[in-house]
Amino acid sequence: MRPWSLCLLAAAARAWPAEVPALDRACDMTVVVSEETRYVHVSTPNGSYSSARVSSHNDRFRERIAATPLLCRVGPEVSGRVALVSLATTLEYLVGKQKKKHGHRMDILGALAAKDAYARQHGLPYYVWLGEMDRAGLQNRGACTGDVTNSTGHVYKALAMLALFDDRDLEWVVFVDMDTLPSRKDLAPDAYIRLAPDADVIGGSNPSLPILLNSGLMFLRSTPWTAALLESWWRLRCGFKDQLSLWRALFEAWAAESAEFTYDDRVFENYATARHAALPHVVGDAALNALAEPFHSTRWTCSGDCRRALQDTGCLLEPLRLRHVLLLPVVPFQDPSLPAFAGDVVAPSISRDGAGVWGDDYWFCHAACVFDNPKKPARVDDMGTCRNASTFHVYGCQCGDVYYGGRTGGG
Repeated sequence: MRPWSLCLLAAAARAWPAEVPALDRACDMTVVVSEETRYVHVSTPNGSYSSARVSSHNDRFRERIAATPLLCRVGPEVSGRVALVSLATTLEYLVGKQKKKHGHRMDILGALAAKDAYARQHGLPYYVWLGEMDRAGLQNRGACTGDVTNSTGHVYKALAMLALFDDRDLEWVVFVDMDTLPSRKDLAPDAYIRLAPDADVIGGSNPSLPILLNSGLMFLRSTPWTAALLESWWRLRCGFKDQLSLWRALFEAWAAESAEFTYDDRVFENYATARHAALPHVVGDAALNALAEPFHSTRWTCSGDCRRALQDTGCLLEPLRLRHVLLLPVVPFQDPSLPAFAGDVVAPSISRDGAGVWGDDYWFCHAACVFDNPKKPARVDDMGTCRNASTFHVYGCQCGDVYYGGRTGGG
């Protein structure tokens, strides 16, 4: 057993965070989107809501979830080892149309219905965290130092996944942002879990300018180590971007296990400094050596061309296995051990924000999913020009350009 896990055997038994109300899971959600009708219905023993009606029941329900969140089962009750979960803090977010980037409007209710249909297709339990807690409790950020801006509902992701760890049948929880659409509906979560079934966290970067880990789509295995990570993610909540506290929680966990992994905690005082420093720090030779997985053999070492591209551009061309974590590329990659795929090419797990060059060849689309004029890859003649430590992002090339532009010469 891992030394860090030995220290955290009690993690799964820890009390629910004191400032968080007891989570009500006696909640069923039904979503219907068709040419004839569209509505969401939420039912609990203490009240219900339906977007198809106007009544005082709806008003009382809105008031209730403004202070006491629910964890609702979407669709029929099914059991399984992998569950999906999404998040919405208000009912208005679910039933409205949200303006997204590139002039595209995502139909949030349609996206919820699409994920419901996908879960039914693959026999997966699907849940939605609905509502929020008292704002004073949300802003109780004892570990937040530099960024005094308000925390947002995005950080409830940690609590939603932690709550599902109480289900003993579940081995994995996959968080997918509400503004996502399944694109490759033939792919089940196991297509990515089996790349590293002993990892505790599986996730990827941005398909645009790279970051350490995007929380919009994450796989988390139900283990004491992951439960402790989720608790830290919540405890460290700080500012508008939930990824700030996620990265800090990862750094803390890694440093607790490996004396060779060191960092300056001041980089996590706000999102700007963390965005600038976290990924470059992890992909440096010293950190990569310190974070090498010591307990499990892996083929995902990102050596050769992959390592050079990672350190020059921040982009992965194949998965990278670190302690407890498998980082996925946001571009297609080869894995001859997976005969279930056409050939040996694995589709990216997520795409977003102008990365329409991939067509439909990714698992989930995030945020901006329809383009009248899909982006063409830019030419990347010299990957060494992508890194500039004096800039905010450090890495200035989009990962899709690094992959496609370097192979096709751009367009």
